[in-house]
Amino acid sequence: MARPSTVRSYLFGLLDLIGGGCIVAAAVQHSKNVPLLAAGAVLLLIGIVGFVRQQQKLARELVKRQTEDAARLERERRFRKIVNASTFGLFLTDLEGRLVQVNGSLQAMLGYSEVEMLGKTPGDFTLRNDVALDAALFR
Repeated sequence: MARPSTVRSYLFGLLDLIGGGCIVAAAVQHSKNVPLLAAGAVLLLIGIVGFVRQQQKLARELVKRQTEDAARLERERRFRKIVNASTFGLFLTDLEGRLVQVNGSLQAMLGYSEVEMLGKTPGDFTLRNDVALDAALFR
């Protein structure tokens, strides 16, 4: 059977490992009798169970987040596929009105490559007479 001082050191090390139970650690370290040592061991087990439950909760949250991310990526992939397959000239802008996505049909209609179009505004590709009308439509 292990000596009480060895058991106390072991329990103290485990408490340190799981990052909690300082009061239990102090009680176990200063105990000279076995009942207090046993009580410390029980409290240690309770701490370990709490730690394991916390880890399980974190794992569930991670799986949920990964599932949500995968679903979002799939929706974005389908959206891009629809936009790129459209025969209509389509584009997306950011909040400042700059083009962030254009499809091949729009590139073919206007005669610009995607690289040439991205970062510009729809007004950059509009006839001068229609700029005011386009600006009103995008408000």
